[in-house]
Amino acid sequence: MFYQHTSHDITVRVEVEYVPPEAHRRGADMRHVWAYHISLMNGGNQTVQLKTRHWTIMDARGHVEYVNGPGVVGETPVLKPGETFSYSSGCPLSTASGSMSGDCISPRLFLFCGMTVKTLDHVNIQTRDMAGTILFYGNLLGLVAKTAPRRRPEERQWLYAGERAVIHLNLFGTDNTYEREVIPGGTTGAIHHVAFECDDLDGMVSRLEAKGLRYERAELPEINLTQLFVVDPNNVLLELNFRGIL
Repeated sequence: MFYQHTSHDITVRVEVEYVPPEAHRRGADMRHVWAYHISLMNGGNQTVQLKTRHWTIMDARGHVEYVNGPGVVGETPVLKPGETFSYSSGCPLSTASGSMSGDCISPRLFLFCGMTVKTLDHVNIQTRDMAGTILFYGNLLGLVAKTAPRRRPEERQWLYAGERAVIHLNLFGTDNTYEREVIPGGTTGAIHHVAFECDDLDGMVSRLEAKGLRYERAELPEINLTQLFVVDPNNVLLELNFRGIL
């Protein structure tokens, strides 16, 4: 059987076949393997490159696994207009049936682009309460504050998750690299919320309740995702995502 879909001038054709288990591996611990053969065809007029993949794999019992990484089979192929790239791989399951898909907004399976966007770098928040905002993110998300380069500590703080500064805090009224009118505590313009991928759902709920913070919970069983929504001291809505937990 095969599936085919075209999006943004890229046609993805997938052929799948069941690989019968070897006789000596049949039994309770038997793994069911599906082989798949994928062809990627660039029907557009721009050169594109396969940069990353994100698979969501679910067996017939509802067990979900996520696979993320650069490229496929060790390659990040570049496709000029009219070119095709093909490869084969396999997916082992604990049940005889299941599903495997990507979770892009469109139904395509891979992310292609003519330019490279590696990841969301940071969110900038203008605040009147530097100390309170640092305390909020430190206690709730474990972010560590460090003074921004070439800035006074009372005016600029960067909040780090590991080695990346994911939030830049600016004291309201001080200069910005790009001047733009903002009102701390007001609405955030066209930005509805900021999302973080987290772990330890129970621990996060305990911290929220211990601090008396109002939050809302949402669950998306289709993708095995639990979300918590909470507002920071500057009226920025945060979406905290916990995958593989319901």
